[in-house]
Amino acid sequence: MFLIRSASITWTTGRIWTAHDDLQEQCIRRNSLGPLEEQILEWYADQEHDNLQGYLSEIRNEMEADGKSAEYIRHEEKIKDLLYERNNTDPAVDTN
Repeated sequence: MFLIRSASITWTTGRIWTAHDDLQEQCIRRNSLGPLEEQILEWYADQEHDNLQGYLSEIRNEMEADGKSAEYIRHEEKIKDLLYERNNTDPAVDTN
């Protein structure tokens, strides 16, 4: 089976906050969580992209090994949509 039943596309942890004193200082100086919110959105987007590409690479390799390269190319967008639908990530839950 080429497609997985569920995918964890994003993941983060509260420990990120303690590793970025500069970000904490920006928030304090501005009296706003804006800098943190911007950084979190960037981190999530980067991780989501990297993880999605990893899943797509695995699926593509499996399909190529099975002689189905043309099907992968033709259906890549649908495969991405399925991965997003099967995304089981809950950023509100720390998995560590």
